[in-house]
Amino acid sequence: MVKIFELICCVIKIGVLFFLAIIMIAGGVSNHIYALLMIGFALLIYSIFLICKTRKSFSFHKTNYANCPRMHKHKSDISSANLVLQRLHQSINTADTTVKPEIFFKNLHYSFDCMLELMTYKNNVFNKNCTPEEQYEQQLNYLETRVNKFIERSYNYEITKIRQLKTDSAKRKRAERYFDTMQVAFSNSDQYWSGNSIAPHYLGKLYTENNLIKLNETEKMCLLYHIFE
Repeated sequence: MVKIFELICCVIKIGVLFFLAIIMIAGGVSNHIYALLMIGFALLIYSIFLICKTRKSFSFHKTNYANCPRMHKHKSDISSANLVLQRLHQSINTADTTVKPEIFFKNLHYSFDCMLELMTYKNNVFNKNCTPEEQYEQQLNYLETRVNKFIERSYNYEITKIRQLKTDSAKRKRAERYFDTMQVAFSNSDQYWSGNSIAPHYLGKLYTENNLIKLNETEKMCLLYHIFE
């Protein structure tokens, strides 16, 4: 419709200008008043054409989906949710690879905050096969296993470093210092990430009683049986 309208306006403009040229040739250029009237009429038609073209362009711009508030809000929700998902995956990956207790508990705690934040978005933003609520429950159920794996990973790394020392005394001191650090980290596990004022903050446990039992048994086995020697 817009192209047809523009074509009609162009035809009218060309026709008026052509008619004006014929009149000027036939009647003589001396008829200045008539010529000026025809020129004014042609300019008026051309002005109307420009105004109509501008209004059509503005109308199309207003109906563009990219400028629709509802669509823009939905797009923003998806973009924000994806950013939270990226931070969630990064924190879980860090927690599952680090051997430092402070870094482990900080990222573990932060990952739960990310999952709580994802719950604040609309359900249509996510894949229905795994909602934020379901992922949150899965991570809670996996908590004990994740912490046990961290204890094993951290201990194996530390034992490798301890065995590189030359004297038994130095080995024992480092082992004792390591387990002291681990005990303090477990006691202060919720202090390494305090949350922020924007997103929800997880206030639950970051380890279980079985995790503490495993840590204590690992320490006892290491120090009592001199496994680092």
